[in-house]
Amino acid sequence: MKLTDNIVLLKAKYPYLISRIVLNGSNDTVQVIETKSGHPTLAINHSAHIDYLHSKYNPVHEAEKFIDQYVNSEHNHVLFYGVGLGYHIECFVKHFPSVPFSIYEPDVEVFQAFITHQNLKSWKMLRYIYVESNAQQCRGDVQDFVTQTNGQVTIISLPSYERAYGKAYKFFSESMQHCLQEARKLFQIRHAFEKKWIINSLDNFKYTIQAGNIFDKKMVFEGKPVIIVAAGPSLNEEIENLRYIKESKSAYIFAVGSAISSLLHNGIIPDGACTYDPHFHNVNVIKKVIEEKIESIPLIYGSTVGAGTLKDYPGPMLSFFTDKDPVADILLRRPDGTAFEKLEDAPSIAVVALQLFYRLGCNPIIMVGQNLGFRNNSYYASGIQYGERGSQLLQGDIDAAFQVEDVFGNLIQTDWSFNTIRLDMEFHLKNYTDRMIINTTQGGAKIQGTQFMNLKDVIGQHLQQQDITDGNWYVSKEPTYDRDYMRKQFEFLDEKYIDFLQQVDEVVRLLSEMNRSVKQKNSKKAFKLSHKFDTAFEIFQRNEYYKTVLKPMNMLQLEWLIKQFDAIVHEPDMLVKTTKIIEKIGKVVYDIRQDLSMIEPLYLNARQAVQNA
Repeated sequence: MKLTDNIVLLKAKYPYLISRIVLNGSNDTVQVIETKSGHPTLAINHSAHIDYLHSKYNPVHEAEKFIDQYVNSEHNHVLFYGVGLGYHIECFVKHFPSVPFSIYEPDVEVFQAFITHQNLKSWKMLRYIYVESNAQQCRGDVQDFVTQTNGQVTIISLPSYERAYGKAYKFFSESMQHCLQEARKLFQIRHAFEKKWIINSLDNFKYTIQAGNIFDKKMVFEGKPVIIVAAGPSLNEEIENLRYIKESKSAYIFAVGSAISSLLHNGIIPDGACTYDPHFHNVNVIKKVIEEKIESIPLIYGSTVGAGTLKDYPGPMLSFFTDKDPVADILLRRPDGTAFEKLEDAPSIAVVALQLFYRLGCNPIIMVGQNLGFRNNSYYASGIQYGERGSQLLQGDIDAAFQVEDVFGNLIQTDWSFNTIRLDMEFHLKNYTDRMIINTTQGGAKIQGTQFMNLKDVIGQHLQQQDITDGNWYVSKEPTYDRDYMRKQFEFLDEKYIDFLQQVDEVVRLLSEMNRSVKQKNSKKAFKLSHKFDTAFEIFQRNEYYKTVLKPMNMLQLEWLIKQFDAIVHEPDMLVKTTKIIEKIGKVVYDIRQDLSMIEPLYLNARQAVQNA
């Protein structure tokens, strides 16, 4: 009966597992053996020896002792590596009935025995099931699990599995460690930026509504060659070729990031500079332009670029929007009613620029100085000082380095940051097969989706036509944005802002009352208040000001909160449940209220800019 119920459940909730499990197949290596206690154990028959996954005498007692070490800890989500017959999982569920968990089993035959012994329907908090069939699938399953849980997980592996499946366990552990490290790095990036994106969007709004939008210049660039100049060490070798291209006007030249400093250092004025980094110190990238008051270089900036980047810029500016700017999304459109194009956020301005010039219709798109690795003991091209670091490698760079293939088929040193940029660039390039994308970077990392050519050969084969660029390409005569629509949308947002001030106060008031009911140990009152809270919190979450401004600033916390809902909803004790609501949801609400106060001056300044427009 258990087997039948489990097959029905697996087909309904985990259909992908059915193809991996041969339910009627032979079970040559796994044997179910009775023990003196009456609870069976599992014997794994290897060619030279037998491994027992549970005690040969009392598997239940063994499981209880094993789980004791986890009883006094808090768990967000547990992954059990190795299920055996599930004794340790049963024991854990008794101690933690409201903690979500998942299982990973490296042996299909063990899993077959497992589903004849346990009734999975009784495990209400079981979330994901993985059954390994090969090493490649193991890596994919681990990545999927880390993505689903945001890496906030306790891994419990049976010691017997570490012995019986040593090679598989080692590969699983290494895969898990790698995926968790990647998840932590991505978490750190998002944590550093998610508030900055909104802060910068509002702070830059007064500039954005006065600047043009780069996508209104599509007719200028369509079919024209463009060179994206990055700040890699190989840029040093291409200065004279770039100088020739600039003087002959045979392609548009755009500097990305710090490359502007190197070009200016060598007397080359590009057709534009691209920037988008949300950090406040991003202004240092264009410091040379500001200090020398160069007015002839258009700045193409992401609307969420670091606050302060635009304040003193002496030249013309044009903006673009990314998917990290919901403020522009709700407030701005063209006079003809159409929406502006949005680019995907990326780990580097080079990737954003690649998207930009592809969407503008440029052809060919030529990369220069895109090393994405180290060269001649250098990190950047000469003439670049980014923050406190110059162009030379530091010991920390060398310590963290690993090897990738370069454009010549050799191996070069790179780091996590450069490699992440390369992988993201390759992700986009898969969709750009209708365009010629040329990588001219001498000794740079090989970028799938590009063809490598020497820049001199590119000039001879693809840039023979001269005088095709327009030095005044950025000049606008028509208004970029629909001003009436912008004012109307801001009035709407303003109404929701005023509503939200009251809604957040109501949610905080209810949290305070719920806390009082817990202290009074009044379950009945706590029950009534929790229902009122659910209604108030739902209204809170539907508010458009919250969804546009505050929710994007707290996405990591909100994603974490969603992972906690299982533990809250399935908590049987009303007072414990109310306490969890106060501690987990309350923390997020208080942080959102703090952001509401912090962002208010920027929001009011943006409102004033709209009124003055």
